[in-house]
Amino acid sequence: MAQVDASRSFGDLTLLLSVMGGLAFDALELRGPIGSYSSSQVIDSTAEIWAPVAGNTQFFGRIVFGGKYRLGL
Repeated sequence: MAQVDASRSFGDLTLLLSVMGGLAFDALELRGPIGSYSSSQVIDSTAEIWAPVAGNTQFFGRIVFGGKYRLGL
């Protein structure tokens, strides 16, 4: 993961920029339960769990832009 932040002031006004990005190797995906269960066991057959998936490489990122103004009160 990498992140870069920058800001620039123009008098009382400040502009902000933040950029973040990275790679998730073997990223998680939702999957159903594995195995066999008897009817006497309490289990929700529609339940899903998060599990890593081999070879599931995904890019993720975020860009944030903002500003602030300082009031001289």
